[in-house]
Amino acid sequence: MGDIDAPLTLNQKVLEFARAKLGQQVGTGECWDLAEDAVTKSGGESSKTLTGVNGKAFKAADYKWGTEVTLDTAQPGDVLQFKDHAFDEKTTQGNAWKSESQTRGHHTAIVEKNLGDGRLIIFEQHVRPAGSKVVSKKVQRREIFVKDGATYQEPDGSSITVKAKGVVKAYRPQASK
Repeated sequence: MGDIDAPLTLNQKVLEFARAKLGQQVGTGECWDLAEDAVTKSGGESSKTLTGVNGKAFKAADYKWGTEVTLDTAQPGDVLQFKDHAFDEKTTQGNAWKSESQTRGHHTAIVEKNLGDGRLIIFEQHVRPAGSKVVSKKVQRREIFVKDGATYQEPDGSSITVKAKGVVKAYRPQASK
């Protein structure tokens, strides 16, 4: 018997869609467009259906993307929904240090990799690239932190200390009915 490739899961399809769009604008360039297109074009249920509101109420809603899962169990292809999230990271090596801050008010992103302990690599659009004052509507890959008070030891001997606030929910996309 020959090897038969198993079909891709919905999460794998969502992830592959986001990867393929890196550096490109999806839809109008809003953060929601990336996740909505990735999920629905992969056979998943629309956040419009799952959230259950329409019109102006939808734009302000906390979007739902499937089954809510804990951030610790978020997998590649899961969708993150942010509300008033911000974090400050301070990297220290010896006597030298640098800091960076990121904020996400009402925002949506796709998990590329869960590094554990509140540290994730995501795909997102409609955010400022590191060091820029201008919002980019192109898909970017970013590292984010969601666990307040976490400290990470890096292979180069440096350490990262994080202060985080706000709400981040993770959703496992569900197949369209």
